[in-house]
Amino acid sequence: MPSCRSTSNQNTRVFAPHVILQQDTTRLAITLESGQGYTLTAGLTAGDVIRYDPIDLSYKKSKADTEINAEVLGVIETGKQAPYTVVVYGSIRYPQEKINSIINGADGGIDILFLDDQVAGGLTGTIDLTQGVKIVKPVMQLAPHGTYNGIITNYIGYKTGSAPSGSASLAPPTGGVIIGQSGLDNKYWLNLSEDQTLSTGDYPAVYQIYGKDYGPYSETVTVTNGTITSGLVGKQAYQLVNNIKKLVGTVTAVNISGTITVQKEASSELYDSTNSLYVDRAAFSFSDSSVSSFFVPKVTINAEQDGESLVPYIKLYENAQTISVPSELTINQLTAETSLIVNSVDVGAKLAELEVKINQLNSRVSAF
Repeated sequence: MPSCRSTSNQNTRVFAPHVILQQDTTRLAITLESGQGYTLTAGLTAGDVIRYDPIDLSYKKSKADTEINAEVLGVIETGKQAPYTVVVYGSIRYPQEKINSIINGADGGIDILFLDDQVAGGLTGTIDLTQGVKIVKPVMQLAPHGTYNGIITNYIGYKTGSAPSGSASLAPPTGGVIIGQSGLDNKYWLNLSEDQTLSTGDYPAVYQIYGKDYGPYSETVTVTNGTITSGLVGKQAYQLVNNIKKLVGTVTAVNISGTITVQKEASSELYDSTNSLYVDRAAFSFSDSSVSSFFVPKVTINAEQDGESLVPYIKLYENAQTISVPSELTINQLTAETSLIVNSVDVGAKLAELEVKINQLNSRVSAF
């Protein structure tokens, strides 16, 4: 659980493979070595604030940009490569050149250093609380004593500030879904509060995402032989295989110049142009067929910001215009039939990946 939302800091007693160097009234330090069942992220060095990631079994730099990244195990005291000495609590010999760069140019009187939200593994002496949401995580107090120059405190962090709404350049893929304020419908973004039927000619990229698997779709055939009349609309269309009706649909539109459009069930195959198409009892030969429209199911959410209901939008084109969306919201229920994209990451695919890793962790725990 992220320590910036609870009182549960990471407890070093759970790290069985690590050697405790010193545990007294002065400090608690551990060593991290290679080949101990975990990995050490490349680039770790003295002065870096680090955390342990139980998902991929690795040690990596902490950063105050998200609650998960803001977890802190301790601070590397020595080493540009393994083994590292990591001070979890208490006295530390922090690289003096890094302290000088932190305080240089800042207001006087700085003695508490916080986890930086810009530099991974870094510390900062100042936090601007006027710029929206901030994760405030005190990590070290400057306190020269003996051969040490600081004390690792690793206080519980907290989140402060408010999350404003504003215009942001969004980059989900075409067909991706975002949550925004109502009234933003335009030719680039389509409200998905209701089921939608879209033209493949107008939205070819979206069709590549959804296909004809999510609901009724329309197939248009180009007729080469047979009389087309308006009376065909509403009639049953099908092909015969061993005198059995197959690929049954309903005629929804005709063009007397040579096309018949049929609505069919999701996922059903296209008509075979080597066989006749029957509408009612009339037979038609046709040269080819294609999907002319497809179904996009609605996305159901129950979310609001500042008392205003929020709605889901689907991106229709690659070069979509900027849209105003909330940077933070609370959702009671979210249903996405295809994909939910967050910072260009497919949430469904990522959750599936995490599930695999969790199962691996459970199997390893069970082995002890």
